[in-house]
Amino acid sequence: MLLKPTYEELENRLKELEKEVVARKRAEEARREAEEKLQASERFLQSIFDGIRDGISVLDRDLTIIACNFQMEEWYAEQMPLIGKKCYRVYQGLASPCPWCPCLRVVKTGEAHSEIVPYPSAEKPGGWIELSSFPLKNENGEVVNVIEHVKDVTAKKQTEEELRAEREKFRVLAKNAPFGMALIDRDGMFKYINPKFKEIFGYELSEIPSGRIWFDKAYPDPDYRRKVIAAWLEDLSCFQVGQKRPRVFEVVCRDGSKKIINFITVQLETGENLMTCEDITYRKQAETALKHSEAKYRSILENMEEGYYEVDIAGNFTFFNDSLCNMLGCAEDELMGMNYRKYTAAENVESVYKTFNRVFMTGVPCRGFDWEVIKKDGKRRSIEGSVLPIRNAQGAVAGFSGIVRDITGKRMLEFQLQRAQKMEALGVLAGGVAHDLNNILSGIVSYPELILMDLPENSPLRKPMETIRASGMRAADVVADLLTIARGVATRRQTFNLNTIINEYANSPEYQKLKNLKPAIYFGTELDPDLLNMRGSAIHIKKCLMNLVVNASEAIEGEGRVTILTFNRYVDEPLRGYDDVRAGEYVVLSVSDNGPGISSRHMKRIFEPFYTTKVMGRSGTGLGLTVVWNAVQDHNGYLNVRSSEKGTVFELYFPVAREDIAAGEDLINLKDCLGHGEKILVVDDEESQREIAVGMLSKLGYHAKAVSSGEEAIAYVKENPVDLLVLDMVMPRGMNGHETYKEIIKIRPGQKAIIASGYAQTEDVSAAQALGAGKYIKKPYTLEKIGLGVKEGLKK
Repeated sequence: MLLKPTYEELENRLKELEKEVVARKRAEEARREAEEKLQASERFLQSIFDGIRDGISVLDRDLTIIACNFQMEEWYAEQMPLIGKKCYRVYQGLASPCPWCPCLRVVKTGEAHSEIVPYPSAEKPGGWIELSSFPLKNENGEVVNVIEHVKDVTAKKQTEEELRAEREKFRVLAKNAPFGMALIDRDGMFKYINPKFKEIFGYELSEIPSGRIWFDKAYPDPDYRRKVIAAWLEDLSCFQVGQKRPRVFEVVCRDGSKKIINFITVQLETGENLMTCEDITYRKQAETALKHSEAKYRSILENMEEGYYEVDIAGNFTFFNDSLCNMLGCAEDELMGMNYRKYTAAENVESVYKTFNRVFMTGVPCRGFDWEVIKKDGKRRSIEGSVLPIRNAQGAVAGFSGIVRDITGKRMLEFQLQRAQKMEALGVLAGGVAHDLNNILSGIVSYPELILMDLPENSPLRKPMETIRASGMRAADVVADLLTIARGVATRRQTFNLNTIINEYANSPEYQKLKNLKPAIYFGTELDPDLLNMRGSAIHIKKCLMNLVVNASEAIEGEGRVTILTFNRYVDEPLRGYDDVRAGEYVVLSVSDNGPGISSRHMKRIFEPFYTTKVMGRSGTGLGLTVVWNAVQDHNGYLNVRSSEKGTVFELYFPVAREDIAAGEDLINLKDCLGHGEKILVVDDEESQREIAVGMLSKLGYHAKAVSSGEEAIAYVKENPVDLLVLDMVMPRGMNGHETYKEIIKIRPGQKAIIASGYAQTEDVSAAQALGAGKYIKKPYTLEKIGLGVKEGLKK
């Protein structure tokens, strides 16, 4: 029998049911909420799954596709739907699984696997994909599904292939490179050396595994090794990727030989350094030999007296030596690029062009070609040269070269020889003509004198007779000049002083008459009171003076000035002028005017007989300068003529005569110049000057010795103290006077000295006097001059 539940039991049961209903509702709500979250998670994962740009599919153990992402559907859209189909049929178009299928391996092994295979689609030939498969296992560890990941690796594969090809190129290049190559890592370890590296140095890679070992072997000298390492470290400290840094070092090879190597190091992006090595030993030797050759060639060009030139096809200078600069009087920068027309005399331009053009057209060199050039200072020089073609790589004439020499002196000597020969021939002719003229003139000069004695003062014939007599006297003067040319100056020679001749002429009626005829001209004299004597014919020297003064006055139109000068001149080195004056002692007679000057056209002929620019018959005989030239030659003298638009100067050089004018005549006050046996050392490179100075000093009572150079003087003074030095300032073959005195005062501080020179006072003279030297004496020596100079020097 069933018991009826009580009210309380019913009430409790209802409450339990109510709780159960509530719990069920809550569970249902939780289930629905979980399902919604799961769906949301699935949608989220699906969106990620579909958003991956690689293909992903899920397979069962039979390789049936049970899921795939959007990328797979897109790639294989023509196979849609993919779900439920075999992967090998969809992806590879095969009826059975691929032998290399990674999914099968995953099913069999339970381990992930990947494979790179060709792209299966004809749309992308040459493409590659990477298939990666991963297992999905149950709680028992059994593979239930396979995730297949498909990635397009075509670009990667192509890059790898390109890299492989580049590596192969590098390998071939390195193997066959004509220079050594070494790859060095960040730590300084040698990773690779090519065959040429082994050939150059003789080392295998195993013998030089590191930079340290390489440095020890290649540079055994510690000092040189430190230098190389320092350079290497300097390069490493400032290297940038791709930057090259060349270095040249001498390397000791494995066999002990030494080679000069040009290293070029490049830093790679990997941080490694690629070093190339080129053996330049022979090139360096060739460069050294070339430098020696060039230096020798340059030395020859710089020291040769001849000028060397190279010009382009238009005649513009492209190369030349210093001698050519000196020859044309131009600096190097002025001459470079200068055209031949600028320095060639106008009358020679056409012939120069024709000569160069002939060489251009024929290719045949021209030698012995003469022309005149004009220096920067306007002076003309005669040159002789050669013209040779310069050819380019194609063999065409691209310019010209040659050697030129200054033959002005040679032309002058030829001119002087021709002039001497002409004058000699004229002299022979003049002698014969003068002899005949003398016979003819006897009647013309003598008979008018007789007739005039008988004619009354008022006779109409007196004036014609006086004209005939004057003409005869002028003709007689011509004959006298002709006889001078024919016979030379008088054989009787004596010692005299030019100043005496000039003073006599200045007081002569002829001179006074000339001054009266030319009142607008100032006639002046400047005579050296210490002028030395000369030896010769005073009469003919006076004749020379007269002719020069008359010519000077007639060169002046209107007001002007004629000046007569005398002076002593010591010539250390030959002077180039109208005549070349040799070294020696001379007295000089100078006659100058400020007239319009003599043109270069007339200058070459002014000493020829009867050659004149005056109107013939109005003045002189036409033989005045011819007589001057002959007289100078007969006195073993020299003539120099300088002329410009400002006037003309005639200088007559006559050798000094160290003789008294008359026996017993004493021109020097010996009492003021006598010595007392003091020791004097004369330093002069000219033997004649040493003899003159020692002779004079000995006559004055000094104990004199002489040496020929500054070096000898220094050696002498070291062993033999002297009271005074007489120093020649100009000694071209060794130390000059200033340099000599500078060294002597180091040995003998306070050494007394006087200075002698044929030149005007120079900076060297002033420098020597600043060191303590005394008076400056201008050569040539006179007793009074050298005596007083020594006295003053000893008292200093």
